[in-house]
Amino acid sequence: MTRTEFLAGMTYLSAAVGKPTPPEQMEVYFDLLGKLPFDLFQSACKRALLGLSDNFLPAAGAIHRHACDIALKLRSEQEMSSRRLHDARIKGLLEGIGDMPALPRQRTSAEVRRLLNDRH
Repeated sequence: MTRTEFLAGMTYLSAAVGKPTPPEQMEVYFDLLGKLPFDLFQSACKRALLGLSDNFLPAAGAIHRHACDIALKLRSEQEMSSRRLHDARIKGLLEGIGDMPALPRQRTSAEVRRLLNDRH
């Protein structure tokens, strides 16, 4: 994320807790969190704020943990979606295989076997 995006996120956090963040602390947070994509940083900040029971700035480690949790969930959802597409392709091939002439049926059977092997 850019420094400008980071500062926008930190301004959001500071406004939420009602306290300005010292410049030195901003630098530490940027050093620790600056490699995150902005949208992930922003989502993690919101989650961290929702878990607060006091008016203190969430720790950089807490924001980072939330970012990791969000990224893992997104990755898992993408893998599940990819697997569903893969399974649908196999199902489509299998549904049409009985009506095919011998040569295309052999090719389709080989394609199904290849797709099943790729799944693991």
